[in-house]
Amino acid sequence: MSQCSSEAFSRAILSQRIVYVDSYTSLPIPEVDVVYSQFRGTETKRVPVIRIYGATTKGILSLSHYPSIIQSVDVIPLSYVSVGQKACAHIHGVFPYLYVEHDPKIFNLEQRLASELDREINSTLLDFNSKDAEHVYKIMQVTGR
Repeated sequence: MSQCSSEAFSRAILSQRIVYVDSYTSLPIPEVDVVYSQFRGTETKRVPVIRIYGATTKGILSLSHYPSIIQSVDVIPLSYVSVGQKACAHIHGVFPYLYVEHDPKIFNLEQRLASELDREINSTLLDFNSKDAEHVYKIMQVTGR
């Protein structure tokens, strides 16, 4: 384990051994999730959430470093959580991403790519009410070497 990850591990509120991971989308929670997409110019209707099932491997060291969590969420005093307890963590604020190589001469690529991705994602979903749902939060141009 590297110095950085070891240090982060020692400051963790709760550590969990991962047994299974899945994901879903949910309505955004204003205190936790982004609620507006500047790229789209609209409110965010659904956000991705990663769900991690497992068992606790480390308890609480200090909640004093995380006052916003205590204020914004109803928290059971986690200092009472013992090692080996079943746990399910819902991780917000993580968006899937991909890189697409493109010709910079193509006009309005970002909006067209977002529309095509939304259309393809909607065509694979079983929820027929989501045929016009927007799944792309942001597209940004990056350069590499």
